[in-house]
Amino acid sequence: MTNRVLIIKLGALGDIVMATALIKGITDKYKSSTCTLLTTDKYREIFTNWGDLTIKTFPRHGLIHNARTLSWIRHQEFTHLYDLQGSNRTRIMSRFSNISTRVGNQRHPAYTHCPKGPWLGKIHIFDRMIEVCNSSGVDIQYKLPYFPHNTAEVEKIESWLEKNKLTGRDIVLLHAGVSPTRPEKQWPYFPEMATYLMKKNIVPVWIGGEPDRDLNLMLSSVAGIDATAEFTASELSQLTNFAKFAVTNDSGPMHILSSGNIPIFGIFGPSDWVRNHALGQEKYVVTPNKLSASASNGTNLSELTPSQVIKFIEKTLC
Repeated sequence: MTNRVLIIKLGALGDIVMATALIKGITDKYKSSTCTLLTTDKYREIFTNWGDLTIKTFPRHGLIHNARTLSWIRHQEFTHLYDLQGSNRTRIMSRFSNISTRVGNQRHPAYTHCPKGPWLGKIHIFDRMIEVCNSSGVDIQYKLPYFPHNTAEVEKIESWLEKNKLTGRDIVLLHAGVSPTRPEKQWPYFPEMATYLMKKNIVPVWIGGEPDRDLNLMLSSVAGIDATAEFTASELSQLTNFAKFAVTNDSGPMHILSSGNIPIFGIFGPSDWVRNHALGQEKYVVTPNKLSASASNGTNLSELTPSQVIKFIEKTLC
């Protein structure tokens, strides 16, 4: 019988982006099988270029939606379930899915496979999820966010660069926005960073989605180009091929950019960088404790001065 594999992943944008490497590992394991990703509709476009993956979306909130989704799962005759979310809701879905092989983050009746050790939250979540996949024989070869590209995306980016007179110029990608529920994660000195870059003849490009529009409009009036909502996640990943490096808050775009081959200077304060840094970017993490001996507790980003961050970037890139 052909395997039918269900992968469940919800969460924030950064969580979804990091999970793309895990999802690729699972689909590679079951190349001759049907693989379906259960997620929310706003993340559908991330998987536009995945030819070997079926996308099923559902509303995240509401008992009726959850019940309908569980009913749908039970009627699909899936043989394997990978719960990459590990929430109470997805554990319930797994427990009552009627699927014989169920893989999850911890020892629980919802799962038939899980890592041997308990999840203590002391390592990067991606490393833990590799252990989850390994527990069922899935080897994760690709350790960065995975965005397959197409020719149209490259052409769009090259056209945008030409339109904005950036072809052949040095550019740096900046994301100054944060989740509206976590304003304390926002470093307040991006205008000073942009001014410094322009003095170095490097053009700041302000990236982000619609929630960042007003902020980026203000920042681009100081220096640089406003690229708010110009690119999909996959296109933003491709844009890294034309940039020198990036500076971001701890945000979803930080994780998207880490799919490329440039340094991502992710600025962390209130959140734990050890568990949440962009994949492959440990060397470039910026924190008050790392750069300032006078930092009070390492969580107040206003203590992280522009000169400290600039000095760290210059030293690291030497």
